[in-house]
Amino acid sequence: EDEDIKDEEIEPAEQQYEAEKRLRKQEQDALEEKKKRYAQERQDLECRLADLKAQNKQRERERSQAMVQQDRESREMLASLREARRQVEEQREQDLLKLKGERERLEAEAAAATQGLEELEAEARRATLEVEQKQKIRDEALAERRVQIGVLENELAARQQRVEQLKIDNQRVAQTVQERAAR
Repeated sequence: EDEDIKDEEIEPAEQQYEAEKRLRKQEQDALEEKKKRYAQERQDLECRLADLKAQNKQRERERSQAMVQQDRESREMLASLREARRQVEEQREQDLLKLKGERERLEAEAAAATQGLEELEAEARRATLEVEQKQKIRDEALAERRVQIGVLENELAARQQRVEQLKIDNQRVAQTVQERAAR
């Protein structure tokens, strides 16, 4: 009779233990699944971050090349303007020395040439302003990319924090399982 009573007490306790064990297994499986999902998300974010950094580097390279090219073109244009002005002045002097009788006509031509040079200089200034405006737009786009990278880095840090919290939660569950098993 004592053995029957003991069996009756033991069986529900064993069932309860098995149910708790299954529940702990389900909890642990769910945590593992979360962990895998977060690891995948983290990997995806890291890939996106690497892509953005590569794009950023490429844009920096392109921007640098464009600046060098624009600088070269500006210098060539200015050198061309200076050379044109020098040639006009030289021609004017020669003409004045050779053809004093045609002074008025030559002065009018020199004035026209000077006006043309001033127009070219004004065009060069406009081109320089255009280059500066384009540069400003590129700089703003670059700053926006940097902000996006910062946001992604913050997201990544938050996800890493969540993964760390999951690890802690997992350890607690494991500890609880051990404590229950010890009881």
